[in-house]
Amino acid sequence: MSEVAPRVNSVILPQFVNQFVRLVGTVKSVEHGSVVKIETSDKKIVILNQKQGTIAYQPGQIVEVVARVLKDQRLEEACDHVVFPHHFDLQNYDSMVSLQNRFADLFGIPQR
Repeated sequence: MSEVAPRVNSVILPQFVNQFVRLVGTVKSVEHGSVVKIETSDKKIVILNQKQGTIAYQPGQIVEVVARVLKDQRLEEACDHVVFPHHFDLQNYDSMVSLQNRFADLFGIPQR
């Protein structure tokens, strides 16, 4: 994947339909092995449609996923994920996401 994947929370997510994004949050549940519910850094639930069994997400993990945003605001898993330590500060991360998108030109992110 050679596209820029901006970091988002649930508020910013709708601005990137049909594009790749990076979303960080806490895995709340995994259903049917392919539907992952993630609580975002701004405390909303987002659904990640996972390719069947490609990654073993565990409830309670803090993860960053790279995914394409679908029209219904669900995410379609792309290619990458990172597991963060349990002490990762999601509130600070959410502040950074807001600043990054507010000053997108400083971070090389195309304006929406």
